[in-house]
Amino acid sequence: MARVRPRTAVAVLAATLLASAAGGYALSRANDQEPELDASLDTPGTFLEPNPGLPTAPQLDGDPLPDIAVADLAGNDVSFADL
Repeated sequence: MARVRPRTAVAVLAATLLASAAGGYALSRANDQEPELDASLDTPGTFLEPNPGLPTAPQLDGDPLPDIAVADLAGNDVSFADL
């Protein structure tokens, strides 16, 4: 059986690692495309919805939080109503 030279083994290992890193990077970037701007802020306070037909979370109905006070880390009372 032929003996593998250490220098050759290191070169093959380095080439394999380099090829694996390059292939992994190429695969990770394969689906990257230049993003299109779907929304723009023309004037302060105006926002154009990128896709009005896109479903969003429904408005939730329910009872407001009770107005209680809790202590913050400094020991000060903080009311939910203040938040």
